Amino acid sequence: MTMNMQILGWGSAICILLIFMVVTRTLRKKVPALPRHFPSPLLIICDEDARIRRQALESAAWPGDIRFCKERLGANEDERLCIFVDGSLELFPQWDVVARKNASKGSIVSHGVRRCLRALAFPGTPYPLPRTMDAALQCPDSRLLFGPQDLVVAALSLEEPPSGSVVGKRIALWLNECQLVLGASDDEIAFEPGTSRD
Repeated sequence: MTMNMQILGWGSAICILLIFMVVTRTLRKKVPALPRHFPSPLLIICDEDARIRRQALESAAWPGDIRFCKERLGANEDERLCIFVDGSLELFPQWDVVARKNASKGSIVSHGVRRCLRALAFPGTPYPLPRTMDAALQCPDSRLLFGPQDLVVAALSLEEPPSGSVVGKRIALWLNECQLVLGASDDEIAFEPGTSRD
């Protein structure tokens, strides 16, 4: 009797272990591993609009790894990945995965921002839509910048005084003068909602 109980006990333990292994393997497939090229957390600069913050968290693969900060926050040699997203843009699903994957392509990275319908971009789409822009950027789209926090904050300080808007050409000139590299993301992380102009 005791021998049968021991066999049942060992059998139950092995079954529980196998179930645990299958569940953890399934969970790993759904959420990609967090790359550590940039220290955590990922910082996102956006205005105080609660819609943007909610959408950023809902679309992220690692929402627990995201922090929000104000645009004028000073940064001293901060190597965390920082993303500036204009309030007129929306983020693709798993935008944080793509940003971390492409952030090392330059000192500051951007991509051409397309207009597309939210309905086409969101339901069940696991990754961003493929890029249609040229890989070589002459100047970044100033509505979308990502890279180390100190560089992104410095780029955002290059605004035109009368309008208060950051111009991509100024950022491109500044990067060139400082011998920094402007990178182009292989995939889109954000889009402008609306009917396509293409």
